[in-house]
Amino acid sequence: MFSDLEDKDFLIQLGGYVIDEVSGKEGLTMAGVLMFGRGLVVRNLFPNLRMDYLDLSNVPEGSALKWNDRLTYDGRWENNLYNFITYVMGKITFGIPVPGIVRGAFRADDSPVTRALRESVTNSVIHSDFKIEGVLRIEKRSDAVELRNPGVLKLSRDKIYKGKHSKARNPKIQDMLRMIGYGDNIGSGFPLILKAWKEEAWVRPDLVEDREVHEVSLKLKMSSIYAPEIICQLKDLFGGGFERLSVDEKECMALIVCEKGQSNSELQSETGKNGWELNKILSGLTAKGFLVSHPKGRWTTYGPNLNFNCKATNSQTNSQTNSQTDSQTDSQTDSQTAELLGRVSRMDTLTELQKSILCAMINNPSASLDGLAEYLGVKVSVVRYQREKMKFWVETKHIGSNQKGEWRLVFKD
Repeated sequence: MFSDLEDKDFLIQLGGYVIDEVSGKEGLTMAGVLMFGRGLVVRNLFPNLRMDYLDLSNVPEGSALKWNDRLTYDGRWENNLYNFITYVMGKITFGIPVPGIVRGAFRADDSPVTRALRESVTNSVIHSDFKIEGVLRIEKRSDAVELRNPGVLKLSRDKIYKGKHSKARNPKIQDMLRMIGYGDNIGSGFPLILKAWKEEAWVRPDLVEDREVHEVSLKLKMSSIYAPEIICQLKDLFGGGFERLSVDEKECMALIVCEKGQSNSELQSETGKNGWELNKILSGLTAKGFLVSHPKGRWTTYGPNLNFNCKATNSQTNSQTNSQTDSQTDSQTDSQTAELLGRVSRMDTLTELQKSILCAMINNPSASLDGLAEYLGVKVSVVRYQREKMKFWVETKHIGSNQKGEWRLVFKD
């Protein structure tokens, strides 16, 4: 729409150039200078800002080789944001496979990964605090891209990961970038990054805020959570059983085996799922014999069942001979825990939420009512209400004090 305009009119449409109707004075806005200004002007107006790109691919730590390529203030380019973004995008997307898709009369050379990288660079720019001392820095490594920008988060990490919220520090620069095809301002940017990485089965993007140095970093690892050695290990342990698991179950198994998440809360951080969803997955995997639960303080940690075949046989025998088990305590063996979880999962009279509450009690027998609610991500009143509703099929009793007591389940056949 604006491609046929003269430079001045183009900048006016973008909001980078203004004309005062009263005084007649005109010139670039501060956002316009940052985006399209000459390097000397940018450096004089924003002396605390520095833009830096480093290609550290295959650079051994501690070696004489410091980088393969660098883009910094060295007199070779005009140091403005548009040039920095354009040059860096070409460098970090080089080598990424891009399918050639024809849309109408044009070929769209793009992919979810390149769109996610474009969104990441855009976010790093629009959330930078250009008034404080800091470096807008992007590093490319063999298996990752890391972006750092000066400033702190204006939204909580949870809201950013969930999306639907947008609060840019530099809204005028955000508008300019959106008008030339970089990102949007409806809060869908970060979920787009998460979706692209999930589709590739790569390690979940990690957003970190360091308030001490006033810096935000985003690490985008391009390595699979299903690393070949992890998959081989899982197949050796579980044989064809692993292949029959769902995508979410495989993801949890891989994260647990490579020790990137061994508790419900750790897996929430890695997968983006809430405690209720993960409790259902983990309880199911434990009931099937793939995982062994280990009480650790208030909460349970999980590890792979190294005696999978043996346990599967024992569980089957136990389920046939001990199907009338009426209670659960924290002293029960793993096979008894698996048996109870399996029994709960087969109760068609219960809702999924009710099953999750019972599984949480089985896995965390010493947890308080408040602790269970926190674990499941629901209100305490919800847990109380659901306990009352399912008492006709299974009664839940808390024996002892909140500190040292335990949950006991009594099934009513």
